[in-house]
Amino acid sequence: MRKYLIKHGKGNLLDFQDNEIRKLKECFGSLDSDGSGAIGIEELEDPLIGLGFADNRMQVQEMIDLVDEDGSGMIEFNEFLSIIKNSSDERTAKINKFFKDMASGHLAGTDLSFNLLVQKLRRDYMLDAIMSPDPSKREFGERILRNASKQTKWMKWTDAITK
Repeated sequence: MRKYLIKHGKGNLLDFQDNEIRKLKECFGSLDSDGSGAIGIEELEDPLIGLGFADNRMQVQEMIDLVDEDGSGMIEFNEFLSIIKNSSDERTAKINKFFKDMASGHLAGTDLSFNLLVQKLRRDYMLDAIMSPDPSKREFGERILRNASKQTKWMKWTDAITK
């Protein structure tokens, strides 16, 4: 169906263009650290909290539950696309915008890997907390700093109890 629509000049009816799907598959692969073909809370927690889409693990789980069609607790690629395609609430609308901007190269070009982009944006937000004259950017940056601090404490605590 995709090929037909594109061949007949109706590619604009598709949810995603081929280049966007390639970039989104690359992002999904970057998130899928164990290569299972699905991403879970462990793989989503850091980028979602680090980019300000969630403040804690419970909110990340709530997002997973919203799109997890098969109840596996994991998000497959088609469910990942539905997060980006649909924006039923403010949080998913922000995720939608982020991934569409990233796939189109508006955030940092198309050559930067997903992991590097997340790190770059997180640093930018933290710098805003310290240096931005814009109060809303400063407030958002401070939230990212608080979240990073909580994550670091959580990781140290879980490392300590697993040893």
